[in-house]
Amino acid sequence: MAGLRGLRGARRLPDQARNAEQFRTGQAKKAVAELLLVSHLRRRRRATVRDLRSAFGWLVTGDASCDDIHDDVERGLDPRRGRRAFDLAFDAASGDYLVQEWADVDPARLPAPAVARAARGRRDLVPDLAGLDTATMTHLKRAVYFGEADIATARAEVRSYRHFEAFLDALRNPVAGLPRILLGISRVLAFAGYPDEGALALRERVFDDPSVRSIVVVKELPAADFELVSATAEAPYVESFPDQLELRHRGSNARLRITLDTAELLLRSADGEILGDTASAALRKEIQSFGDRLRLEPARSVRIVDGAGSSLSARVTPDGRIVREG
Repeated sequence: MAGLRGLRGARRLPDQARNAEQFRTGQAKKAVAELLLVSHLRRRRRATVRDLRSAFGWLVTGDASCDDIHDDVERGLDPRRGRRAFDLAFDAASGDYLVQEWADVDPARLPAPAVARAARGRRDLVPDLAGLDTATMTHLKRAVYFGEADIATARAEVRSYRHFEAFLDALRNPVAGLPRILLGISRVLAFAGYPDEGALALRERVFDDPSVRSIVVVKELPAADFELVSATAEAPYVESFPDQLELRHRGSNARLRITLDTAELLLRSADGEILGDTASAALRKEIQSFGDRLRLEPARSVRIVDGAGSSLSARVTPDGRIVREG
């Protein structure tokens, strides 16, 4: 936030002064720090110092002058509308690289039931229900993200990356992050309700016969066969830190690169979400390609699941016998 210091001596309008003060303490500072880290971890382009200074200047001023404020007042418009920091941070009209990227994760794009309920039930948030429109909900969701509106449990709903902290934890301690990653992959490659964190499961066979079409054979590879490591693309003379994970299968040397977006998909899948949207199609294709390589590997246990969700397991014993479990 050091880029804001140069603005202290400049003449600022009340809202601009408020914006600047917000970034020195509190949730707004944390929100901007999170947005900066999200931009870095998405790996589209590394922000420069110029990008940072320009973004901070926009967040404080919105490029508004005194004349702009007076014009709004004369036309009967609220001069604060759209000029609060939490609105400016996601304004796609900005020419700043970082702000344009943050517009991709605008809280206004997300369904937020808790915010909608609070908007209808709390007059301190929306004094007049007649004014509860799309613009008001956009403003309110952004305010929640920046900590300007206090609604219990709502901030998780307005974050595009709900598992952001879990990804950071996995970068620091990949061993601890491995079970949830494997469960997420299993629920993509096997079936949505796969229960076991101790293996990577993938659908091996679906029968064509109508009488048994709902039966699925699932191959299970033990977690011990996999290694999760943190990685980054290092460059000389540039300080860096791990910004992605890599899942490696020891037997086949198959590898899956796990970026922030891939981790979000896998961790949501581990939570039980069924993801079939077009936005995640490319990521799911990468995971499927990883699974295709693993299907060539021998497995010592399988699970057979029928259409009702019932399952039975079988494994190969050390002496080569196949035994049923459970």
